[in-house]
Amino acid sequence: MTITVILAIGTRRGQAETWIQRLPERFPALDIRTIGKHAIDNIATGAKESDAAVFVIDTPYADIEEFRRDAESILTQGAEIFLEYFPAEPLIVLIQNDQRSGQLLGAEELREDLRKLQEPGQYEQALDQAEAEQARSRAMATV
Repeated sequence: MTITVILAIGTRRGQAETWIQRLPERFPALDIRTIGKHAIDNIATGAKESDAAVFVIDTPYADIEEFRRDAESILTQGAEIFLEYFPAEPLIVLIQNDQRSGQLLGAEELREDLRKLQEPGQYEQALDQAEAEQARSRAMATV
């Protein structure tokens, strides 16, 4: 069974976070499991323990280095990755959403997310590089 992992790219308290939360209910026929970033190293184990073949990470990525590191970990486990990109939103909107969330991040954290958010092509390129490296590693292992 192929494990599919969906990574949202965007800021916390923005459209990406809302999309992640609503994805399982939008597609009830698919067993989409939402998991935390802390569980990324155990996706393969989690897939064996449940019927889920589709996982979505519960927090969007803005930091490309964190994205690259987690994508490499996911690919190492034999999973397939799909991206969904959400462009930057005005800081005031993020702050308002943050205040309604009940778990405040604060303006500085949200400003930092906006600062780190890259264009979609940067994340696609990082994923392509990670996939190419994974393919090379698999090829070397069979030699």
